[in-house]
Amino acid sequence: MFLLLCVLPILYMLGISFISADGRFSFENYRRLLIDARQRELLMTSTLLGAETALLAMSVGAPFGLLLARTRLPLKRMLRIALVIPLVVPPYVLALAWVSITGSTGFVASWLGRDLLAAWTYSLGAAVRRACVRA
Repeated sequence: MFLLLCVLPILYMLGISFISADGRFSFENYRRLLIDARQRELLMTSTLLGAETALLAMSVGAPFGLLLARTRLPLKRMLRIALVIPLVVPPYVLALAWVSITGSTGFVASWLGRDLLAAWTYSLGAAVRRACVRA
């Protein structure tokens, strides 16, 4: 099932990326990706998002995993439930909640009377933090 659902689609996508518009084997798609400045910027942003998310999730998740597995915490069961909740809530709902709290017209901006967090909310770092909630 893993091969059918995960590996084969990736191999197919990789394989067709080497086929040009006229049906021949070509590196044209990759040449265009690396020549166009906008495409390079998008590729770099996606790479940074993935790498930073993985590092942050690992640096937070590994200590929590060791803490929950190797120590006797008084509220261990409650902490485990609290850490599973973001996995149950759809990512769209979490992002919408985050924006409605910290966005330019969100709760914090209306409470303080001015926008302090919108630049932080709509940044690459905010996307990394939101992605880590799901990781």
